[in-house]
Amino acid sequence: ASHPCMEGYYCPNGTVTQDQFPCPPGTYTNDTDLTAPEECDLCPEGFYCSWGTGLTTNGPKPCHTGHYCPLGTPTPDRYPCPPGTFSPNNNNDNAGNCTLCTPGHYCLGGEAAETALCPPGYFCPESTQVAEQFGCPNGTYNPDYGIYEQDQCLNCTQGNFCEYGVVAPEPCPAGTYMPYGNNTNTGQVEGDPATRKSSCLSCLAGYYCGVGTITPAECGLGKYSKPGQRVCKDCEAGYYCDEANTTRTAMLNDKRCPAGQYCNGSLTDVSEATDCTRGYYCPEATAFEVPCPVGTFNPDPAQGSVSACLNCTAGYYCLEGVYEVSGPCEGGYYCPTAFTNPYGSVPATIGSYGNQQVPCPAGTYVTTEASRTVDDCLPCPEAHYCPLGTKNP
Repeated sequence: ASHPCMEGYYCPNGTVTQDQFPCPPGTYTNDTDLTAPEECDLCPEGFYCSWGTGLTTNGPKPCHTGHYCPLGTPTPDRYPCPPGTFSPNNNNDNAGNCTLCTPGHYCLGGEAAETALCPPGYFCPESTQVAEQFGCPNGTYNPDYGIYEQDQCLNCTQGNFCEYGVVAPEPCPAGTYMPYGNNTNTGQVEGDPATRKSSCLSCLAGYYCGVGTITPAECGLGKYSKPGQRVCKDCEAGYYCDEANTTRTAMLNDKRCPAGQYCNGSLTDVSEATDCTRGYYCPEATAFEVPCPVGTFNPDPAQGSVSACLNCTAGYYCLEGVYEVSGPCEGGYYCPTAFTNPYGSVPATIGSYGNQQVPCPAGTYVTTEASRTVDDCLPCPEAHYCPLGTKNP
């Protein structure tokens, strides 16, 4: 004898058991006389129907939370609520039933509640889909969870810069400064807050800027700096730095140690310069005394040029850096002066620089010291001989 088909199934000719052919997913039936799958009804809205769904037996099941189930839905998670929405309900039949994501949260979609609070650095208006969808714009920051408007992002503070989506201001690097932004003492915003690292201003010449500087600090007396420096340098030797904000350009061009004096490093005023000593000369902007060359002497202090070095007196010789002649020429020799400098063009002429500067020619002699020219060499006497440089025949 034949039997009726089971609820949720269909029975074509030749069916052996009442549950041999289940209605496919997305359909159901309460009837027991179906002969083909096309006769199964579409699963009702708000429900899903798996294999062999009937009405009173294995009936349609409620849609899962975070999802919606239109007509003919085969599985509970087939249609997730789209990103930017959520739903705690289990009877949604279309995406419009899903709730827009709450301000201050983000919703990845397919969930019964909001995914999470908006993270620091970002804001989440209604319907936000992902955590990093709306970053606080350059020039602002946000340390808090759950903000929902751009206006809740805080203005970047002075001495710092704020790029896109940051949690806290980033200090301007050493050698730069930033006077603009929120003044944390007054709560007032001054100028336009820095929007990126390159917005930080190069530190002024004559000043120094540490990390996070708002206002550059003066170098102080005896120091200088060029633009963009984190520390000031001691005033260079040969110069003086008599202003609290001396720039390198000003030091090199306007604060040169005067001619006739020399300047050690770190001078705070020109009055600290030292007069050049006798036997030396000091050109402008020198860090040390320059000795008068051999064959010259300088009897006066505070001289600023090699021209102050005088040709050594004839009959005498002068070593380097002397303020008076070094000694007389030895017997058998003479010491001329004002001859062409064999070592360079400055000075053009010098005097003798050794006690045996020029020997008397063979056949002549001179017994006395301090001979000045070859004319002081006498003819060798009879019955004697006089080789080159003879003092005593």
